[in-house]
Amino acid sequence: MSVLTFHGSNYFRQRLILSTISGKPIQIKNIRDNSFEPGIKAYERSFLDLLDLITNGSIIDVNETGTAASLEAWIITLGVDAIMHSSLPVLKRFILNDENLEIKIKGRGLPPEGGGEVVFSCPIVNTIRPVKCLDPGKIKRIRGYAYSVRVSPAMSSRMVDSAKGLLLKFLPDVYIYTDHYKGKLSGK
Repeated sequence: MSVLTFHGSNYFRQRLILSTISGKPIQIKNIRDNSFEPGIKAYERSFLDLLDLITNGSIIDVNETGTAASLEAWIITLGVDAIMHSSLPVLKRFILNDENLEIKIKGRGLPPEGGGEVVFSCPIVNTIRPVKCLDPGKIKRIRGYAYSVRVSPAMSSRMVDSAKGLLLKFLPDVYIYTDHYKGKLSGK
């Protein structure tokens, strides 16, 4: 995979975010090389540390002088459930033909050996629909998912009971789905 190379500190965070989302490795050189304090600042290092925490498979390398940073991010570790149930509905608002946009969980694997299987389908998009979000509104209902792998299905039910016990204090409309995987579908 080819590495995109940038020079200078302009758009530092945007470049890193786009690299993370697209999964393309980047290299940033000559960061503030003409300054009295060359290299990345403390807040930029904190941002790199944050990206390292929330990504899986990222490689962050800052040389001794701090004048270069490269990030190779493969997947954001939000989890497939968070992407499927929160990001996909938002993405569907922008795509005109969203009937083929979906994520299917065929098997669920957890660390350390994983072994899950996810199928992502997306139509080819030439144009996107403009969206206006002027009124955020109030929270009317809460929906969630609790999953379990290679344990008793009662574990998911216990998680749901605990979560609902807290959430029902704020809203009356709370529903949390359960998802249990066993055997071959539960990864390694």
